[in-house]
Amino acid sequence: MLPIYTKETLTEWADKIDNRLGPIPGSDADALARLLRATAARVDQIITDRNEQDLALHDAISETSRCADELAFWRYQAIWLRAYLHNSSESALENFENSEAWKRAERELEALRSDENRERTAHAEAPRDVGGT
Repeated sequence: MLPIYTKETLTEWADKIDNRLGPIPGSDADALARLLRATAARVDQIITDRNEQDLALHDAISETSRCADELAFWRYQAIWLRAYLHNSSESALENFENSEAWKRAERELEALRSDENRERTAHAEAPRDVGGT
């Protein structure tokens, strides 16, 4: 497991280096201090960026979930209306979602969705005259 680098842990590392090697003299000590400060600042920026990315990802997942819920709602409404138009008798409404009219409406809606997707992607399947001949 990698150690967690924060300003505090980097300071601890500097103290460990001092204890092991003795105080580092002159320009070497300054260079080490600059390195540790730069590393601490970079780690802090990485953590900030990661937290912002986590929030953005959470927001994207939430929005996707809301869209999926809304699409499911409208799909249900479309199936219900089609099934009702196929069989609007009072007795059929009791077990409506298990009725043959409901299954027929689902099949029709799925066929329409497939047709629309096929039409939407037809341009990608058509051969293109790239050379202009």
